[in-house]
Amino acid sequence: MMKKVFFAAFVLLIVMGFAACSNKQVPVSTVNLQLQNSVDSLLKQGMGEYGATEGMAIVVETSTGNLRAMVGLKENSGKLVSDTTLFSKARETFLFRSASLLAALETGNVSLDDMFDTYAGIDVVGQDTIYDHNWRKGGYGELSLLQGLAYNSSIAIDKAVDVAYQDKDVFLQKLEQMGLEKDSTFKGSWPLYALGFHHIKPVNFVSFFNAIANGGKMVSLKSQDSSAIVIDSMIAEKKNIESMKKTFRFYVTNGLGKKAESKMVNVAGTSGTIHTDDGIYADFCGYFPVEKPKYTVFVSYKRPEIPVSGGGMAGQTFRKIAEQIMKTCK
Repeated sequence: MMKKVFFAAFVLLIVMGFAACSNKQVPVSTVNLQLQNSVDSLLKQGMGEYGATEGMAIVVETSTGNLRAMVGLKENSGKLVSDTTLFSKARETFLFRSASLLAALETGNVSLDDMFDTYAGIDVVGQDTIYDHNWRKGGYGELSLLQGLAYNSSIAIDKAVDVAYQDKDVFLQKLEQMGLEKDSTFKGSWPLYALGFHHIKPVNFVSFFNAIANGGKMVSLKSQDSSAIVIDSMIAEKKNIESMKKTFRFYVTNGLGKKAESKMVNVAGTSGTIHTDDGIYADFCGYFPVEKPKYTVFVSYKRPEIPVSGGGMAGQTFRKIAEQIMKTCK
């Protein structure tokens, strides 16, 4: 009798254990396989067209932080192979100018209407010489701060930060408060840091940019489906978030991001082209629809030599991805 009871109890434990395993939730990936394949195809197409040796695209669902597509590619012996290390590879990016602009607006010492003289596209600041992209053509001269970002004027952004902050440490603290990781290895000057000549991981900047698209709320980027994980309910004052949104839309409609504009959906964003020891990077980060952002998209290409254009190369691929999403992921 005792053996029968023991055996019955043993069987019950096995059944209960099996039931517990069956009821345990299996992590569900946030990646949309159809979209992943489409982004992979568009990125490969762009790399071939632009002669890029590296390419990367990240698609985020704005409100939740769910990663809907992540593609990293590099050239290896004449073939394109997957490289997921690109997402967390810290490097320089001129997209950081937008973060410095928001930090400057946060002080209340500057506004988008303020005018700055960018001279002939060359400015000497201490031991550094800052060049705007069109310095060989005579520069832009007087620009509003709104135009400064729209035309990728490093001089205008540097001057705005200089007016807004007298203390370098206060500026760096503000950037950290907005969710941007500090590059403790950076040895250069304050102006160069503000422009993006320090190292930052692409996923960190995408998280920051997504927060602007999300009305100021920063959520954790995640690859497993779950409720939104809020990192910061408001990274900056609402009025300054709205100013950044205005700037990003202006960038596409009136600035250097016109090739990212779509007839299918209103988009907003910014681009940057930066020369590094590792190569020349063309970056674009944007979101859509402008009226109520649902997706944030980052695209990047690396080429070994000029010509390279963030707006022209990465911006066009951004547009194609946005239109593909509007067709299939409504």
